[in-house]
Amino acid sequence: MKHYLTFILMIVLSSFSLAKTEPVFPDIELPKSLSSIQQEIEKNNQAVLSKITKKDGKTIYYFGKENDKNKAPLLPNKENAFYYRIILGTTDKEECVVQDFFVKTNTKQAEPIIVSKNDCQNFSSFYNTNFLYDENNNLIDISIIKINNKIVTTIDYIKQSDEFSEYKQKIDFSNPNKVIYLSQWKPIEPLNINEQIKYKSPIYLKKELILDNKNMLYTRFMNGEVSNKFEKITIQSAFKNNQFLWQDKWYNRVYQKLKEKHIKHSNDIWDRDDIKFEKIDIDEIKKEIQFFKEKIK
Repeated sequence: MKHYLTFILMIVLSSFSLAKTEPVFPDIELPKSLSSIQQEIEKNNQAVLSKITKKDGKTIYYFGKENDKNKAPLLPNKENAFYYRIILGTTDKEECVVQDFFVKTNTKQAEPIIVSKNDCQNFSSFYNTNFLYDENNNLIDISIIKINNKIVTTIDYIKQSDEFSEYKQKIDFSNPNKVIYLSQWKPIEPLNINEQIKYKSPIYLKKELILDNKNMLYTRFMNGEVSNKFEKITIQSAFKNNQFLWQDKWYNRVYQKLKEKHIKHSNDIWDRDDIKFEKIDIDEIKKEIQFFKEKIK
């Protein structure tokens, strides 16, 4: 009987040892050079304005309010315009140094930024480090980007409705055979640039994408209140040539594995939609990776 119990115990222990280990997400450490928000604004403005080799200050472009595609159309004059852009000057690379303002209040919509020559008249282009304001001069969107040793680190504070969120991202290009992308999100208290950041609740979301020429390993980690119930979900999926291979899922520590054959023949719409969502998210991440890949060359 004793030997039988020992045998059973060995089987139980071996089943635990064979169980898939839940991935551990590293925290994104911001660069030590990251100072307070106000100091970052001052450093950014000084760096941007110092790049001007030919001053302007007279050329102005007018833009309408963002449409459903989040694009602000270029308009011929001030009438019906929502924003206007002053070209402060150009750099030795013929880039435009610009600053955007609200037509109604004449208050700044952003701090000075540098855009490519082709984006001088494109209000909705993707910028570098930037600081955005609303019409009441409240800071509503902060994007600080650091690039060091082929590692891109960004931190964003974004106001959505009345809620502020913190986004941290890190893209590691240091390995020539693969790219590692990390993203982390948390809600925070209303942002005051002169006070320490305060987080609202334990709700947060993390993502990791490990990408080589053919393979992708995409992991999502969610933690927080869902429908008044605390949930912890970790999902890791493998793709090859953009085709789904398998998925490991930990739902409140309960492990489940899905394979390619299961998804193909499954009638479970949730599984299918989950894979569809992941592919869309991966495509967006790959666009970010490609954008920064061009910047570090």
